[in-house]
Amino acid sequence: MEIEFNELLYAQNNNINEGKIYLNEISYKFKSGHIYGLVGDANEVVGKLVVLDKRPTKGELKVDGVVIKKTAKIDNIDEIKRGLVYIDFSAKYKFAKESFLDELRFLLDSRRISKDVKNYALNSLIMVGLDESYLERNLWDLSTSESKKVLLALNLCLNPKVMVIKDLEYGLVYKERVKLKRLLLKLKTRYNKMIFVISRNVEFLFDLVDKILIFNKGELVLDGDKDDFYNEVLYEYLDKPKIVEFIKYANSKNHNILPYTDNKELLKGIFRDVEY
Repeated sequence: MEIEFNELLYAQNNNINEGKIYLNEISYKFKSGHIYGLVGDANEVVGKLVVLDKRPTKGELKVDGVVIKKTAKIDNIDEIKRGLVYIDFSAKYKFAKESFLDELRFLLDSRRISKDVKNYALNSLIMVGLDESYLERNLWDLSTSESKKVLLALNLCLNPKVMVIKDLEYGLVYKERVKLKRLLLKLKTRYNKMIFVISRNVEFLFDLVDKILIFNKGELVLDGDKDDFYNEVLYEYLDKPKIVEFIKYANSKNHNILPYTDNKELLKGIFRDVEY
């Protein structure tokens, strides 16, 4: 799958004259098998556009060659949207039904998807690190971490081609974050998914995203890759992690430590620097 912005402009309330301009004639191609980190004042707008929950105010959006404009009628729009999901893990109300299977049937029916519900449910629960007992658990009584994993499992049952994930990591302990990052990487590499991660936690983006995009006042101010976590432009919009602060400080004092994003690798680098 390929999603393309072609001179796309998006204004608040679709009002160019009075609304805030989030994207000002942006052109960009997003490809399957990639994970994109979205940062800045247009991160949610971009997420909503790529799943077709919003339409461009001006210009066009292409999904696998299908042109989406502000008012253009798309005959197969529902079919296209079946493969696109936006998951807001910070939403106050995450579930419409009480049980996993009822919620899954509700989601599948809303997208007119027919599947062997229990089979898909169990497989997806295992993928996110949960067991069969969650098929019967009351979704409204789950802890924060449990509800996030269940919400991810439900959406995996839809087998989306494109996933937008917002605030997944908050409320999870370190080990849970690491496991879910591994799952996202597996979805990218083995299943060729296109994944967008909206987060203000730079360390969660470490070793996860292929591209990090920063939007500000209508412009794409940084189109970086996984080596750009030491780019100061990024920290005009996000808090700088301690590991980045430390390495920059150490190197300013004539040490030679590589731009690590992993604490274990940093310790090895410090020992090598001391020996040298």
